[in-house]
Amino acid sequence: MSGIRVVELRGAPRERGRQHGETLKREIRDLHEAFRAMMVAPDGDAPTVSDAEMRAYAREHDPHIRQGAPGLHQEMEGIAEGAGVDYDTILTLTCVAKIRRLRVPSVRTAMHAARGCTLFGVQSGPLDARGVYIGQTYDIEPLWTPIVFRIVVGGGEPDQLVVGHAGIMAEFGINAAGIAFVGSAILVADQRPGLPAPVIGRMILGKRRLGDAAEAVTEARRTVGIHYVIASPFGIIDLESSATRHAIAYVQDDVFACANHIRSPALRDLGLGTYGQSTIVREGRMRQLLAAGGGPEYLQRCLADHADYPMGICAHVAPGLSSCESRAAMIARPADATLWVADGTPCVHPFTELTLAPETARVPLRAVS
Repeated sequence: MSGIRVVELRGAPRERGRQHGETLKREIRDLHEAFRAMMVAPDGDAPTVSDAEMRAYAREHDPHIRQGAPGLHQEMEGIAEGAGVDYDTILTLTCVAKIRRLRVPSVRTAMHAARGCTLFGVQSGPLDARGVYIGQTYDIEPLWTPIVFRIVVGGGEPDQLVVGHAGIMAEFGINAAGIAFVGSAILVADQRPGLPAPVIGRMILGKRRLGDAAEAVTEARRTVGIHYVIASPFGIIDLESSATRHAIAYVQDDVFACANHIRSPALRDLGLGTYGQSTIVREGRMRQLLAAGGGPEYLQRCLADHADYPMGICAHVAPGLSSCESRAAMIARPADATLWVADGTPCVHPFTELTLAPETARVPLRAVS
């Protein structure tokens, strides 16, 4: 099987966007159409959401993007121009996480109990000897095809390796300064218009310091619940966030894991519905596996674990149980700005190794497959 697709973007924000849109023109149109179809398809008692409703709700976020992240707003406009679609199409894709939650009646019944990502962090051995890793499975419907954007940013920001989709700027990634992040959804009751998660993700990767990367989340006008894990070459931050609250801690343990349940007492009263007990099992199983220790090859095996199949860390579509699977998996090593990404369920899809030369090395961008 071939590795994950990599698209290189260079230049000012609008130019990077045009390159994105031109390269992935067909994929952007296909993904938008597939998402529209998913939102009107029957799904238990969940309400359907029309294209007009999707666009109207996405537009409520646009003033916040324009004001809070003007460069990324220009990049989104460039994607639309390059793809030959209207801006609302790209805005709708950027707001996918928010729009999906419109099918949760209490936000607009819980979402399906079995879906959700599993995150981890490891910090062991001499930290200057590449001892910090973070990673995740990325669990979502099979229609979402992950793409790596290798971005030569310029303008004072570090270069970036970002996992996103056609028309969607970021889901998780790493930058040349050794700042990396992953994230999992948590269901909260305070959803509101603001900065969509892909925009906040790129804001995280625009930072060179761990504290600044965390502030990119805590100071943003957030929209939904996301549990972030943010890392640098020397340490890891655990940042659980809703739209209006957050709980943040510097990770002290050698291993860390989380999934989709709300863990912090500061957010627990905002809990909406449930992801079922699969989230407890996945978090516990990941901690159990990480206790054995090991480098990137071992961590890849952890992400491919099938305990509690098909609802385990490596998740699979199961009719009547879940429409989602581990559509990708990622491991990041901040010390040398290296990313390993699997284009699909990690039990069968190989990991591609991608590297940004750390800023201190001052050598050209390179990738290793």
